[in-house]
Amino acid sequence: MRSYLLIRHMKVHNANAMSSTLTIGVPAVTAWMGAVHALERKVRQQEIWNHIRFPGAGISFHQCSLQVYKGIGDSYYSIIGTANPLRKKGAGFERPPFIEEPRIHLDISLLVEVEGLDGDNDEEFPACIRRLLASMKMAGGDILNIGEISLSYADEDHPREEKKILASLMPGFVLIERADLIRQMTEKGADSLQALLDYLKVTRTARRDDKGDITGWEYSRKGNGWLVPISVGFKGISKLGKVKNQRDSSIPHQFVENAVTLGEFRMPYRFEHVDDILWHYEYDSKNSLYLCSNHK
Repeated sequence: MRSYLLIRHMKVHNANAMSSTLTIGVPAVTAWMGAVHALERKVRQQEIWNHIRFPGAGISFHQCSLQVYKGIGDSYYSIIGTANPLRKKGAGFERPPFIEEPRIHLDISLLVEVEGLDGDNDEEFPACIRRLLASMKMAGGDILNIGEISLSYADEDHPREEKKILASLMPGFVLIERADLIRQMTEKGADSLQALLDYLKVTRTARRDDKGDITGWEYSRKGNGWLVPISVGFKGISKLGKVKNQRDSSIPHQFVENAVTLGEFRMPYRFEHVDDILWHYEYDSKNSLYLCSNHK
């Protein structure tokens, strides 16, 4: 029997939309997993739940509002930025220099796998989670409201129980990893970045009549589904060691860069098992990869 914590319809204001140095959109998977890890640490500070672990989490997106603007005749979107607070200048105020920080408003549900519940204080556990979330950030954004928080249980030998948990994430789209599509192309000799771009580009083809005149346009993409680029972790670009003024001198330091791969938004009812949507931490010491993986 496995236990799951369901946090439904969490409204997050001004979350960080800069998911990597290359992509803007929903926050990186590492942002969500980091928030779940922070919540686990807060829970473990409670004496009666100091043995609790959150090994995996799934994210269902109900609504997203990226703070961008596209004017009439513009060919691209611009970020709606803020510059707070204003800086006093003479008798008035001026806008200070700023770095563009893309923001996004979200309505999401989190499904968190829970290890260590013994059944004695299960009724108090959701109330504790709600209290702790009130003092937290989520993916860099403010939590404005939280819907129902509940515990669910599923036996892996009874698929209907898992399907019921997946159905509780509707209506929405869960984010999963589709690095398998990139691997299929790289095994044939393609460059990984080019493989990623091939799945994201939109091809426009003109429809012509018998005289050769254009009568319309057709749009197509490689692959099926709602495919997007996602940031899933970091790749080390230096050796483990120590640097001047690092935060914790007892922990080895390493410079890293974002690891970006292909992801897909898919409705929860299309999955058979909860494991299909859960993200877990994964460390590859050989290739110096610190990743969040969606594979079982």
